[in-house]
Amino acid sequence: MSKFKKILKSKSALIAGILVLQVVVGAVSGAVAGWIVSSKILPDAQVDLLGSTSTLGLFTTSTDEILVNQNDTTSSSIKLVSISSTEIAPRVVPNVVLDRKSPVAIIFNNKLQINYGEKDELARAVAVTSDGWFATPALALEQFKSKDVVVMYEQNIYKIEQIVNDKASGVLFIKTNASHLPVASFAQYYGQRVGIALWIESRSKQFVPTSLIAARANVYPEPRLSDQVYRRLLIEGWLNNSEAGSPIWDSNGSLVGIVESGDNGKLELIPAAIISSSLQSLVSNGQVKHAALGVYTVNLSLLINNSEQINLPERGVLISDVLATGLPTIIKNSVAEKAGLKVGDVILQVDRDIIDESSDLGDIILQFHPGADVDLRVWRDGSEMEIPITLGEQVTSKILP
Repeated sequence: MSKFKKILKSKSALIAGILVLQVVVGAVSGAVAGWIVSSKILPDAQVDLLGSTSTLGLFTTSTDEILVNQNDTTSSSIKLVSISSTEIAPRVVPNVVLDRKSPVAIIFNNKLQINYGEKDELARAVAVTSDGWFATPALALEQFKSKDVVVMYEQNIYKIEQIVNDKASGVLFIKTNASHLPVASFAQYYGQRVGIALWIESRSKQFVPTSLIAARANVYPEPRLSDQVYRRLLIEGWLNNSEAGSPIWDSNGSLVGIVESGDNGKLELIPAAIISSSLQSLVSNGQVKHAALGVYTVNLSLLINNSEQINLPERGVLISDVLATGLPTIIKNSVAEKAGLKVGDVILQVDRDIIDESSDLGDIILQFHPGADVDLRVWRDGSEMEIPITLGEQVTSKILP
C-alpha cells in the first residue's frame, strides 16, 4: 500500500509538472504571438478612426482606408483594407542632426533696444550660407523694417546688413555680419512620401518629432500663376507664432523646409527646394531671378469628378477662361502668349517633369534657369503635342527698407 501511494504520488507530481510546462509554453507562445502582432501588425493596423495618421509609441503610420461594419451596431471589430505602407521610422533624433552645430537663430524685436527676452521674439531663422545669410518666412516679419529687428545666434547679437524679400517663394533672406556659420543641406522634393519621419528644431538643439502629412497644404483648386510657388508641405505639430521659421530636418539631416504658419495641430512649410533655388540666384546675381512663363492655370488633379464634368485629362494644369478679377489667364506679351498657348489647353509635362496632384506648374518652372529651352507637353482638343519654348526671366526680389 505504501508502495502504491509512492507511485501515485510520483505520477501526480509528473502530471502536475506537465501541466505547469504546458502553462509556461502557452504563455511563451502567447508572448511571442503578441510581440509579432504588436511589432508587425499594429504599426500598420492600429490607427485613428477619424484620421489618416496615428502615432503608436515610437512609430508613425498611415492608412488609405478603414472600414467599420455599420450594419452590426454591436460589433467592435474593424476591417482594414488597402493599407498604404509608408516609412515607419523610430522617433529618435538622428545623430547627424543631434551631433552637429545648430544653424538655428532667433529674430528679436529691436524697437525697444533693451535686453532681449522671450516676449521680444519674432521668429526663427536658419543659416543658409557660412558668411551670414539666414532664411525665414516673409509672413513672420511683414510688419517690420530692417532697423526693427536683430538676429541672435549662439547668444550673440548680429547686425543686419540687408533683408531681401523673394515674392516668388515667400522667403526673407537676411544678411548679417556673422561668419563661419554651419550650412544646412537642402532636401530634394519629397513628392508623395507621406508619413516620413521629420524633426522640428524650434530652438538650438531642441527637437520635436513629427511626420509629413501631405505634399500639398491647400487642396482647393483655383488659378495659380506659373511664375510663383504656392504649394506648401503639411506636417503635424504645434508652434508659437514666434517659432515660425523653425527648420524641419529629415533623417539624413537635410533641410525639408521652414515653418511658415500653423493651425489645429498642422504646420505649413515652405519647401527647401524653392528656398535653395532662390538662394543660389541671390548669391550669384545679387538679386533673385527666376524663369517665367506667364500663364494662370488650375491643377486638374484637384478637381472633383473632373472626367464627368468635361472631357479633360485627369492630370495636368488647365488654362481656364478668366480670373476672378476679370483679367486674362495668359499674360500679354508673355512667353506663354508668344508660344501660342490657348485657353482650354492642358499642360501635362515640362520636359521630363510630369504635373500631377503633388506639384503645380510654378514648382517646376521656377526650378529652371531664366532663358532655358524646354518642351511643353500640351493636350489640346483631345490630342497631345510638343511645344518648344524659351523661358523668360523675372526679378522676384525686393530689398526691404
